[in-house]
Amino acid sequence: MGTDINNLNMYKSITKICLVAILLFVFQLTITAQPIGSQIKVGTDSHISYWNGSAWVSVVPVSGLPGQSLQFVAGVPSWINNPNGITTTIVTDIQGNTAVSGGNILSDGGSLIIARGVCWNMTSNPTIADSYTVDGSGIGSFSSQLTGLIPATYKIRAYATNANGITAYGNELSFNTSVPIPPFSDLQGNSYQALHIGSQVWMAKNLQVETYNDGVTIFRPFTTSQWLNDLTGAYAYYGDNLSNVALNGLLYNFYAVETNKLCPTGWKVPSNSDWDTLANYMGGAAVAGANLVNQTAFNPIAAGWRDEGGTYFGIDALGYWWSSTPGNSVAAFARQMEGGTSAVTTSLNTVAGEFNKGYSVRCIKVGKVANVTTASVNPASITSNSALASGNVVSDGGATVNKRGFCWSIGGTPTLNDSYIVLGDGLGAFNFVISGLMPNTTYNIRAFATNSSGTVFGNLESFTTLIAPPTIGDFYQGGVIAYILQPGDPGYIAGETHGLIASSFNLSMDAVWGCEGTSVTGADLPAIGSGNQNTIDIVNGCSTLGIAARLCADYSEMGYSDWYLPSKDELQKLYISRNSIPGFNNGIYWSSTEYGIQDAEVLNFLNGMQYYYAKNSSNVSVRAVRSF
Repeated sequence: MGTDINNLNMYKSITKICLVAILLFVFQLTITAQPIGSQIKVGTDSHISYWNGSAWVSVVPVSGLPGQSLQFVAGVPSWINNPNGITTTIVTDIQGNTAVSGGNILSDGGSLIIARGVCWNMTSNPTIADSYTVDGSGIGSFSSQLTGLIPATYKIRAYATNANGITAYGNELSFNTSVPIPPFSDLQGNSYQALHIGSQVWMAKNLQVETYNDGVTIFRPFTTSQWLNDLTGAYAYYGDNLSNVALNGLLYNFYAVETNKLCPTGWKVPSNSDWDTLANYMGGAAVAGANLVNQTAFNPIAAGWRDEGGTYFGIDALGYWWSSTPGNSVAAFARQMEGGTSAVTTSLNTVAGEFNKGYSVRCIKVGKVANVTTASVNPASITSNSALASGNVVSDGGATVNKRGFCWSIGGTPTLNDSYIVLGDGLGAFNFVISGLMPNTTYNIRAFATNSSGTVFGNLESFTTLIAPPTIGDFYQGGVIAYILQPGDPGYIAGETHGLIASSFNLSMDAVWGCEGTSVTGADLPAIGSGNQNTIDIVNGCSTLGIAARLCADYSEMGYSDWYLPSKDELQKLYISRNSIPGFNNGIYWSSTEYGIQDAEVLNFLNGMQYYYAKNSSNVSVRAVRSF
């Protein structure tokens, strides 16, 4: 009994020891399983978390933008945008379907840049899952050619992909690929070019009109006193020298600006907000002047200004442009750019100008123009005098398209000053068969669309009309076309033009058919297409010189020597077309169709009757034909 108790006590002791050991083991496992330091994990929400020594901390991407990189600072991870210092180059050379941009990469972040370029879409935050270019590798600046665009507003960013497969992105820009606006004029006939900059459309030179857009003449003060005291619209030539106008435009006071009639119809003096939009798009006010000069055709001439006392300052050194936004009762917002000999090169600063100062004016398009595309002309639709044109108004620019259609010209860039047709209004695809064209001629064509902001044109397309198919009466291949084969005729081929050409004069008016009393084997075929074989058989079977068939076989004109005496049915086609073919008389003409031993078929061109004549009869005319 004592032994059993001892055994039981020993068993309990061992059990306690085991339990303690197990608890210690589990505790040790728990300790060693806890993350230490900056260990990280990916959670079910796809966020990365790190262990800060006591708890898991989620590392949320900044604004959820793609292209961020995970950076460790003192062992703590964080997401950062644009780790490579990527900037997107302002978009230039914008056409209907192409543009030029690029970027600059300041750092590779410790991992080789294996691909770089730009990416774009029509929404926002473009990535390399959208359209993109590949423009080399490594850090530094690069240029990108964008292709395959349509007239629309795009978003674009530069990107860089490193050797770890991480792609980072630069700043986002927008640009509009609306096709270039053709030159336009003010009421005095001064011509202006326009250009798209971002979502805006600007004049490419300073305004120089001396009348409002309603035809009223703007006052030009001739004395400094008149300029100082004028409270209505006025303009001046810099230095009162007319020769300055062509390059620099005119200087206007703000009273002319606030009439809202200074710019051509469909244009306006930009507001201060419009100028802000331009400056921001061009990289900010501090560099906008330089970027406008170096990257666009804005051509911001430093035209100087006239102060309120009438004195002129700053030509070739400073440029001032009015906004339409007054700051108070005596001054309005304007923009100033410092420049060199002919154009500004630095900033685009906001200044205040008293109403009776003289500043330049640069107009901006009112609203947005429509977007229209021209389709390539389907070659299958082109004939010698027509072609099917197709276009598509893809956007109305925010104003109803009240007119659309096509314009075309031989060479050059067609406008509404050339041939054109209006085909309704509104959005969507449209087409039209343009007829009355010249054969074998290259035409240029553009679709156009007009809304309240003006007329825009689609991309330029070209096509060449076919060579005109020959018709009866045409001089062609050594003679005159006498007949075009029709369905059912021997030798007719659908889609091809074949027929008979008659010599342009009679080869004889008194030749005999020959070999009267002798049958010429094979020379009795009457159908269209059989005259040539008849002629061969006659020449081989009748040795008489000067016979009608031999005259035709020996005839040659313009290098064509395959002439023959027409068969009975071919001769009848010549009679039908006789008024379109020169030189026929009202006499009798031989055919190559033998009637018998003594006779051959003839046709009387006086009355169209067909009968037979003795083979050795004279006073019968001969007209050669050939097939084409």
